[in-house]
Amino acid sequence: MTILTFVGLNLFENNVDTVFAQTDTTTSSSSSNNTNTTLATDQQQQSSFHPQIVLIIEEQGKITNQRVLEVHPHPVIESTFVANSTILGDISGRDLGTYWATLYPNGSVHGEGHGINTATNGEFVTWTAEGVGNVSPVGDVRFEGSLFFHTSSEGELSYLNNKVGFFDYEVDSEGNTSATVWELR
Repeated sequence: MTILTFVGLNLFENNVDTVFAQTDTTTSSSSSNNTNTTLATDQQQQSSFHPQIVLIIEEQGKITNQRVLEVHPHPVIESTFVANSTILGDISGRDLGTYWATLYPNGSVHGEGHGINTATNGEFVTWTAEGVGNVSPVGDVRFEGSLFFHTSSEGELSYLNNKVGFFDYEVDSEGNTSATVWELR
């Protein structure tokens, strides 16, 4: 019997739906092989092949400064933001970051950035990021991408050292920001 596993991930509802495709090969009395494929949802079977999505950061903030870095061949805008964050579910922090967004004629955006998220107890974690996104007709921007964390902290934030997070970052036309970061375990 062969078992194939597919994992469906819905980041926006923070759910993981594990779907198994099972192929059974049986021999009939005429010695020919028949194959029967069955799909079933089974939340009770766990293994290292079934990742979990865990929320690690949520934040709300504001763009504090912008400037144009380039105009040719495509405009590049640098934005700095500050945000209040909740890290690992219960650690309050403040995120300060800067990113560079290249705007393309089709409305797509490529961004890179870096920053520091500081907890109220003084611990901090630095991050670098890269993502892609789109600009809406009213000027809202939405990025999705990856964050790479580093810290020398030995406290609560030490968990994030050398972790990769997957983010959803939005900026509205008035400069308000929101971000959510998940870890795939």
